[in-house]
Amino acid sequence: MAAGGGKNRRPGGRSAPAGRPRHVVKLVSTLLALGLLTGLAHRAGLPLDPFGGGRMANGERVSTYEGGAERERASWEDGVREGPCRRWYPDGTLKAEGRYEAGRKSGPWRFYAADGTLDAERSGTYEADRRLGPLTGA
Repeated sequence: MAAGGGKNRRPGGRSAPAGRPRHVVKLVSTLLALGLLTGLAHRAGLPLDPFGGGRMANGERVSTYEGGAERERASWEDGVREGPCRRWYPDGTLKAEGRYEAGRKSGPWRFYAADGTLDAERSGTYEADRRLGPLTGA
């Protein structure tokens, strides 16, 4: 095979990013540049920073269900969840509450069934998104 003729080669012999088809990257970049993806993200409660490469803007994000009820309230820092997070069912019943550190569940997390009762099987102490054990002193 001739040099630069491999199937993962770009014109000019450069390799395409691994795991990211060029057309998807180009489409997302174009939508961000036109402000189209940013508008959709804001309607979904995602505060994308169009000048930050499409990353989440720092600060609190509040996403809502179509009817306007809050779905989630979480803080973001440098593109990842950082700090307290609460989620609700469409009827306003609390669904989950806990904290994120570096984008992963950390510390005590409480999950609730739709009727408001504590889901003891999912609730517990988390570290780096992994449940270490049940809640203590709950």
